[in-house]
Amino acid sequence: MVDKVILGDKRDFFAPVMKEMPDIIFLGPDQYSSWIEDRISKSGLNIKIMRLDKRLPYSSSELKKRFLKVYSLASEKEDIEK
Repeated sequence: MVDKVILGDKRDFFAPVMKEMPDIIFLGPDQYSSWIEDRISKSGLNIKIMRLDKRLPYSSSELKKRFLKVYSLASEKEDIEK
């Protein structure tokens, strides 16, 4: 079960890793992991890297847009109900 999902930081991929201290980092099939593994090792963290076998039919940008749309609608609904 997933407790929390976050997208990486555009400027520093590792910043959210240090902030969240995840158990697992899940990468897409076309993302390189060797430098991430090195950084995790040097930081003394115990994080497992997992990878999707193939690309999904949608991108992280698409997921973000969907989330923001749903979140915006939920927020508007909460404001109306107050």
